[in-house]
Amino acid sequence: GDVKDILGSFLEEQISQLDDPESGLVVLKSFVSAKGTKRHINQQEVIEYSGTFGKEIDAETIKELIQKFIKLRILRDKDEDGKYELRHDSLASKIFEKITIVEKELLEIKNFIDNAYLNYEKRDLLLSEEDLMYIAPYEDKLFLIEKIQSFIDRSKEAFQRARRRRQAIAIAAASVIIIVLSFFTIWAMREGGNAVSQQQIAEDQRNTAV
Repeated sequence: GDVKDILGSFLEEQISQLDDPESGLVVLKSFVSAKGTKRHINQQEVIEYSGTFGKEIDAETIKELIQKFIKLRILRDKDEDGKYELRHDSLASKIFEKITIVEKELLEIKNFIDNAYLNYEKRDLLLSEEDLMYIAPYEDKLFLIEKIQSFIDRSKEAFQRARRRRQAIAIAAASVIIIVLSFFTIWAMREGGNAVSQQQIAEDQRNTAV
């Protein structure tokens, strides 16, 4: 608990001393997941998540901020995959406290889309109708790179094609039902007419016999 408080105070102090504290905090937020844990990401992903938090920061500024946080021992230097992370879980917890409810919702949506895209790459699965409805209220607030946006657009196109196909099938089925019902109606009317004719003939024969 004491360590967490000390790290929280240290974090507040270092952010306040930045030339642009708002951008610095947004960059740090990028390293925290929607569950408040450390996120292991590269510089490009920091750019994407910063956009999701409503602040588009150029690559050079982000690079400078990352290097500054490394020198301050807030971030670990990049690994062999070119990814960075926070040095301590308590830092992630303190930064998470600064993430608003709206930002947390956007984080969850972005994580959902990123995971869906990974499934698409592995299994060629597009977003379902329910998935598209889930992300729709947030889509215009997300910062999405071209390949992710293209994935969403392809999912929408596939959904529209499937809906048109279902509509065509429904119309065809309704047409068949109407044709069948019309046939039976005509048949019933014809049979009814024949029955009347037969009844009239029988009546005539009885009258003749009399």
